[in-house]
Amino acid sequence: QRMVGASVKVMTPHQMASVVYGIKGYEAMALDLKGCDVILDEIHTYSDTIQAIVLRIIDILVALGCRIHVGTATMPSLLYDEILRRLGGPSKVCQVKLNNSILETFNRHRVYKLSGDDDIFPIVDSQVAQGQKVLLVCNQVKRAQDLYDRVAERYSHIPTMLIHSRFRRSDRSDLETQLTSDYNRKPGACIVVSTQVVEVSLDISFDAMITECAPIDALIQRFGRVNRKRSTETIGQYKPVYVIAPPEDKDAPLPYTPDVLRRTFDVIPDHGELMEERQVQSMIDQVYDHLELENIDFSGVAFSDGHWKLKELWHRAKSALLEALDINSAVCITESDKEAYTHGDRKTRTELEIPVSYHSIAHRNLDQIAQGSRPFVIPDRAYDKEKGLLIGEAQPTNYRTYEML
Repeated sequence: QRMVGASVKVMTPHQMASVVYGIKGYEAMALDLKGCDVILDEIHTYSDTIQAIVLRIIDILVALGCRIHVGTATMPSLLYDEILRRLGGPSKVCQVKLNNSILETFNRHRVYKLSGDDDIFPIVDSQVAQGQKVLLVCNQVKRAQDLYDRVAERYSHIPTMLIHSRFRRSDRSDLETQLTSDYNRKPGACIVVSTQVVEVSLDISFDAMITECAPIDALIQRFGRVNRKRSTETIGQYKPVYVIAPPEDKDAPLPYTPDVLRRTFDVIPDHGELMEERQVQSMIDQVYDHLELENIDFSGVAFSDGHWKLKELWHRAKSALLEALDINSAVCITESDKEAYTHGDRKTRTELEIPVSYHSIAHRNLDQIAQGSRPFVIPDRAYDKEKGLLIGEAQPTNYRTYEML
């Protein structure tokens, strides 16, 4: 949004989605995109909904006369072929791929499957004894917090860190800086417990990883945080990654679907076998073996059936994009930060906000202020600078004012 007028634009599907759904400001974005080079970078989320939105974005960019560049390491062949068709077919598109001999120089990981959480600590013990840097990845914040408690108690003599999405934004920024410039670079053992936030944007390189099973595209992104540094000296050196089997409880795999996790766990190597880059595409295609686009209602959007149209005036209480993606996001602030947030500028308010899902916070009878992003106010004891938001403590009875009554 800050780069209006730039002729080359690097965008994610989510940034482009405002034009798909006619969200506020879409007209200006469409005009700004017209005739530009648009780079859609790292398309690697393959829910049915995202697939439908990505293909609609391609259609819109074509209609706007854009030159479209799609970059990804983890795209199912079925989706690739459909995008290629919508771009005009092989004769109209330049396709760039690495050959197998070059791909083999990117092999970096040996994969081991674990049956459950009980296998974690013997592996960490061994890695720490060798002075290795270990990354532990969970799919949910609460599980990451619980695991961190056990790690901090067991390895009190080792530098440890927890990082996830539910920190005050300023605190998370500090953690990311500490992670990339301190934990990542200093010699000696360390342990970092994380969630999906390590999959993108963090340039870190660990010696070993233990992760809960995730969809194959997400796993590949996570694996990229181990043995990341690539040089003539490191080519041919391999580091271990351990993947924990998906849980049997149908709700436990959230935010992922159980069948995708099971198919992923089935196709990845085991017993220390090499994760071969030239086989990655085959693994992705086995997990995402059909292109079953979700039946999204695009009838009320700005671009449909190859035509732009002006919508009638209407009210939607909820963003169409958030509704389609089933995203219910909110923010909260601590009781101590309430005054600073109320009277602060935009930058100050943003730094004080703690992202959280709406459903987890909205029905707790917490105070909510009208300024800024209308954050919920959580008691101070519901936030820990080391562990982030402690959702179980976010109760009105924990407010300081309540305790003084």
